[in-house]
Amino acid sequence: MDIIEAIRTRRSIRAFKPDPVPQNVIEEILDICRWTASAGNAQPWYLSVLGGKVLDEIKSRLEEKVKTSREGNEWINTHPDISRTAPYPPSLMHRVQTFSQRLMSVIIPPGTENIAENRREYFLVKNQRFHDAPNVLLIYCEDTDPNTVVAVGQISETFCLAALAYGLATCHIGGPTILWPEIYKEVIGTPKVHGATEAKRVAHTIAFGYPDFEAPVNNFLRPRESLDALIEWHMT
Repeated sequence: MDIIEAIRTRRSIRAFKPDPVPQNVIEEILDICRWTASAGNAQPWYLSVLGGKVLDEIKSRLEEKVKTSREGNEWINTHPDISRTAPYPPSLMHRVQTFSQRLMSVIIPPGTENIAENRREYFLVKNQRFHDAPNVLLIYCEDTDPNTVVAVGQISETFCLAALAYGLATCHIGGPTILWPEIYKEVIGTPKVHGATEAKRVAHTIAFGYPDFEAPVNNFLRPRESLDALIEWHMT
């Protein structure tokens, strides 16, 4: 698979086979990720790979937490290492809502009994369980400088694209799974790689594993905006 094909075909997978990814495969992918660009070659990311009983414990704790931390459409009692910004502006929210409606219509088709309750249960549980992926990549950083934030995004997508070459699939999950970083720190501690002493901030999570392409949720069409909606040209 060449890089253009990878960019065009990579999609968020929300149903995985239970098979864990062999450690040697993960090591090869992360070795590729070392070559991700970063401002000044700072490489301001720290990675933890989760799986097995450790991941099961984290999933259980997150699932328990969300059941008591929601009021209406708002999360409460959260302690993110990186402060969340305001919601998307209206100019972008319509894209989010359109996608969400399409996704939900596949996961819980119209006509399903107790559809509102089922959708709420999916939203509150499946995300926190990383869509039952067998492995998760946890990404930390030490600060929220724009260069660092961009670098976290860069290595995240490098990982997702490189995973395709090994027959793996991924799903960025950067919302509720990082609202309670204390859960990760209680279960696995704070990463000590690089010998750095600064506190590590939980920045992002990526679910990964072998995709179940028989699941409808992994096959629906995903809309993309036209270039005209995204670009202005200033070339003269």
